[in-house]
Amino acid sequence: RKLLRNFLSDKRLAVLFQVIADRVRGPSCVSIVQSCIVETVSEKEASPSTSVQERDPRAPSREWCKAKVAEFSVLRSRMEKAPRRKAMRLQWPNLGNPEQWEEILLRRCHPKCVQFLPSFPNHKGTPPAVPVVLGLTTARVETLIQYAVEWAECDGFTRALREWLFVLFLMVHKPIMPDVCAAMRSLANLCRNTRSSLDMD
Repeated sequence: RKLLRNFLSDKRLAVLFQVIADRVRGPSCVSIVQSCIVETVSEKEASPSTSVQERDPRAPSREWCKAKVAEFSVLRSRMEKAPRRKAMRLQWPNLGNPEQWEEILLRRCHPKCVQFLPSFPNHKGTPPAVPVVLGLTTARVETLIQYAVEWAECDGFTRALREWLFVLFLMVHKPIMPDVCAAMRSLANLCRNTRSSLDMD
């Protein structure tokens, strides 16, 4: 739990979502693309128009990304092995009502979860504490990922929303459903656009 809290405190968490989105979908989603590239174009044959795009100087280093992905994998493994007896059984909004979910997750804490708020100072809504997220069904996790990406597109990356997105990624099951993959692609695009708007400083 301490490792999870430390990870969520990293200021560059939003930048990592693009990497996580690729990794959590599994290698099968990227291996086909890679093999096509290898078969059609070699490094020596590549023209300037087909060469690999220059790395964005705003992007974190590859070493940082590898370290964070490794930490993510450790946390994901721990969440998978966490005893379900710790899960809280809470009364949640109807799954088809994104407005109520946004209210309960980001603006108004669930009355049975207020004891977790001191550990989550950036949250006004229900915080992503381990007992809370362990109680979410697969359907809720998948739907909330899609909702959370839409909220980020509309209102930007608040700290609370970033932390919820990260924890939902920890909980999503494989194989990843097409709607969730589409949401991850949208999130990756949003992260790239957000990064490109940052000052070089």
